Order: sequence, then structure tokens, then C-alpha cells
Amino acid sequence: MEVIITGNISKNNRIKYSQFIISSLLSNNDQLSENLTNLIAENEFDFNMFEYMARRNKVLLRSSKKIFESGILPNFKKQFSDIIQEAHNRLDYKLNVLNSIHKKFEMENINFTVMKTLDNAPDIGNDIDLIVVKDDISKANIILENDFGGIPKLELSKTPGETKSVCDKLAGKRLYYCQKFESSNDDLIPQVEIYPGFSQVGEEYVNTYDIIKHRKSVIINNFKFFIPSVEHRLLISCTHGLFRHGILRISELHNSLNWFNEKINWDLLDNCIKKSGVVYPFKIFLNHIFKYSQIKGVDFPIELNHFLDINQQYTDFHYPFKPNTTSFALLWIKKGINDFKNGKINSGCRSLFLAPILASIALSKYKLTGKTGIW
Repeated sequence: MEVIITGNISKNNRIKYSQFIISSLLSNNDQLSENLTNLIAENEFDFNMFEYMARRNKVLLRSSKKIFESGILPNFKKQFSDIIQEAHNRLDYKLNVLNSIHKKFEMENINFTVMKTLDNAPDIGNDIDLIVVKDDISKANIILENDFGGIPKLELSKTPGETKSVCDKLAGKRLYYCQKFESSNDDLIPQVEIYPGFSQVGEEYVNTYDIIKHRKSVIINNFKFFIPSVEHRLLISCTHGLFRHGILRISELHNSLNWFNEKINWDLLDNCIKKSGVVYPFKIFLNHIFKYSQIKGVDFPIELNHFLDINQQYTDFHYPFKPNTTSFALLWIKKGINDFKNGKINSGCRSLFLAPILASIALSKYKLTGKTGIW
């Protein structure tokens, strides 16, 4: 059960607990106890605040295990143990669900790959995101409905009159609640999202067929899954974080730094970033990863130095990092301009005009009602 923090979290607490979580992830066992206790004394530690911040940054299991195994904060040993057990149960459940769907899609020759869902493993959320080539989407939808009891979101909604968001329609996304998989916890009913490509308002990045062509296989808990290539994972992580959610989380920095250890085709990555029109947001993304790498004390890939802006300084190093409204709009404007330069007229119109307008309406509606139904 996700903890709820009422009221505003002070900037000091956001910084303190962000640094605490980052230190737990990056410190080795010898450094861990000293580093963590220097940040927060045990009598000042707020477990609910830690859990809230770690969940928001999608690193709850990874950070909790490091802290639990370090032996610090002994008064909170049971809370950490419960969190770890809950997260492992969720992981086992979701991997079994994903494996069942994955095997069926393979058997039926669906051209697809898992997107984002496994990036944070062993931390894993409720959504299962799958990119499916356009020609296979109808077939994939039928499989989810007939074989896994998939019910479209609107039919299961408890909110009268709820519709898909405007952006879901523009992106061609479809969400199913798969009822076949039993769970004692309603929150764990699998939500499977089918994407014709990664996009927010139908703007273009990399062709879906190219993502499928370059996908790779990974083994997690003895299950085989398709995931995008490391080059495409870096691109998707950057764009989904900044363009979809408007934030960067610790998980995205931590994952990316680990992915740098894989064999990367630097020319392919460079080409993907430039053809997608996201050089500017990718620079922002990499500068955060660079700062993160400095904390860990590891070398940053020299092949990415041309993307770094050494003049960018982040004095408030706390996460999730959220660009202000002007900066968020600038991401879309630069994306749109680059799309026009690359001859992607439809994508340019959606990025330059449609996205900022919808984002502004969504923000205004959220401030008034607490909901958007748009973004």
C-alpha cells in the first residue's frame, strides 16, 4: 500500500531524502553506514517520508535492501523488511503475468517488445507497457481480451463518464485490465498498455519497426523477455520522463548509468537522438546523469561529451526533478522546430502547437479539479 504524505514537502526534506536515497544506491557496503548516518540521524529519520520519496523515484526495493543489509536504522528493521517482502511479492506476481502474455504474443508471431516495465527491475510498477507494430495491434488486443480477460479501461472504470485522455487517443494507446490473473489485492490487477510507438500526442521519434528490429532478449528470474536496445532505452527513458511525465527520477539516472556498461553503438544512439529532434532534452538528461556519475565516482562515457553542457549547474540536487512550466514548454518547442527541420511536418505541428496547448489546459484543469483527463 502506497504511503500518502499530506501537505507540502519542504524543499529541505526533498533534498535530504533524495541525497539519502542516492547515497544508499551508490555507496558500497563499507561506505554505506557512514554516508547515510551523516545525512540523517536515526532519531530524525521519518520512514514514511523515505518510503514516499523512494516510491516516487521508483527505487524503493533497491534502496530499502541496501539500507536493510547495512544494519543501520535498526529501529526500522521491521518496516524495511515488510517493504522488501511486499516488493518481492509484487515482482514475482508481475513477472509471471508478463511471462504469460509474452509467451502468447511470441506464439502468435506478434511483433512487439516490452517498454519501460522492466527498466527498474527489481522495482516494478503496476503497468505492463508493450510496443506493438501497427499491423499487429488488432491481433494483440484480441489476445488480451480472449485469452487474458482483458477489459478496456472504460468498461471497468468506477468513474461515470470517464473517457480515455486526449493524449491517449492521439498516441493510439489502449489500456486493458486483465482479469484472468487472480490477486488478493485489487491494486495488483495487471494493467496492460498497448502502444503503436512511444509518443505523447502522436509526435514521432524512432520508427516502431526499428525498435523491434534492434530489440534484445534478457533473462529475469529465469524468464526471457524482449526489451529495446540500450540505445533505444536511453532515448525512451529521456523522452518519456521529460515529455510524458515532465520529471526525471532517480531511477532514470541510476538505470542509465548502469546501461552505459553495456555495449553501445554510439553512432546509432547519436543518430536516434538527432533524428528524433531531442538533442536539447537529451543534453538535460545527460547532465543529470553526469552529476549522478560524479557522486558515484565513475567515469562518464567520452562518446557522450559533445552532449554535455558544462555550464549547466544544478544547485538543488533533489528528485524527482521537475522543470518549470517555461522549461517544459521549451522542450516541446525545440522538438517541434527540429521536426520541421527533419521534414516531419505532422510531428512538428503536434510538438510545436498541440502539446503546449494541451499541457496548459491539463495544468489549469488539474489546479481546479485535481484531475485532467487530457494529458
